[in-house]
Amino acid sequence: MNCFFKMAGLALFCITNVSAGIVNGSFEQPATSSFAYDPLDPTLAWTFAGRSGVAANTFFTGLPPDGTQAAFVQQYLDQTGSNLSSITQSLTGLTLTPMTLSFFIASRPGFASNPVVVTYGSQNLGTFTPSSTAFSNVTINFTPTATSGNLVFHSAALTAGDLDTAIDNVTLAPVGSIPEPASLILFVPALVGLFCLRRRTAVN
Repeated sequence: MNCFFKMAGLALFCITNVSAGIVNGSFEQPATSSFAYDPLDPTLAWTFAGRSGVAANTFFTGLPPDGTQAAFVQQYLDQTGSNLSSITQSLTGLTLTPMTLSFFIASRPGFASNPVVVTYGSQNLGTFTPSSTAFSNVTINFTPTATSGNLVFHSAALTAGDLDTAIDNVTLAPVGSIPEPASLILFVPALVGLFCLRRRTAVN
């Protein structure tokens, strides 16, 4: 039984460290059965502003890349001035070495896509617009110029219509340190097997 708990803990350690640096990157909190504008993230990781939020449906089709929920950034015609929708997470303790930021984006069915500008601190990492309702992966390699700053996904501009983009599975890690999912599936059981074999040998 102790071996089982150690196995579970080891597997969890391996998985959670894959997306080190981003908290609640799959937007599973706060939980909703539909969608919620500007929700309070119970993990206190993300701050939602304007017409952004989390959704379990409506803003995307099918299952999101990770979990059952995704975030969305909506820009609507009633927003004026500098009132752009955004999703923000404050990051600290970054190293000033090459990093890979990865996330998935998709269009809302029946609506035009909302171009999303991604920034870290004073660094503009690019503007990204989903091309379909199917989630597609975006990866950005960059070198932070500061050890702390805000990671922001925000609407590119005001609009006279209704623009929507879903975002999911945000990760940030040193370049080359994110295993492919298939590799992770093979790696965790192998590591657990070696652990149990060593324990059995020690007992005998």
